[in-house]
Amino acid sequence: MASTSRLMTFKRFSGNLITFSPRFAVVQPEGTEAENVVNERGQITGIDFFNKNGEAIVTATIKRFPGWDRPQYVNVKAAPSPGNPSGHSINVELEYDDDTMELKYYHLVSPEGTAMATVGKSATGVNNLHIELPMRGSDIVLESTTPWNFVATNPVHAADAANI
Repeated sequence: MASTSRLMTFKRFSGNLITFSPRFAVVQPEGTEAENVVNERGQITGIDFFNKNGEAIVTATIKRFPGWDRPQYVNVKAAPSPGNPSGHSINVELEYDDDTMELKYYHLVSPEGTAMATVGKSATGVNNLHIELPMRGSDIVLESTTPWNFVATNPVHAADAANI
């Protein structure tokens, strides 16, 4: 289990916009309504989170490889707010194994720097995720994670994203 300080470091790095535990998801801010953005093929290409005034305060865009259903990247942006005048964003690029086409890495870029999250298995066969953050001594290993299945886009509510 990752320490509380390391989890807080990840939340700061990501702007608390994404989570990896128990699965990859965009974090839905408290008090917002989520609305999926769907293209003409019926694929979800984004998620917008609206506040009670109908303003989109967080938007997530999913870009897929041409001719392939798997995502190439997910970009999540938070609108500027009084506590964060420039907003925050994180870009998550997904890399796949050339032979098995299974997800290998999440390459993360935020205003805090770049990070790599490597998908793996423990000796007992449990899925885990090793996140290498740019801050010295802040690497995180999350156990019992579920790699994104490329279909589910259900957000995780902010109150439930306490453990990343």
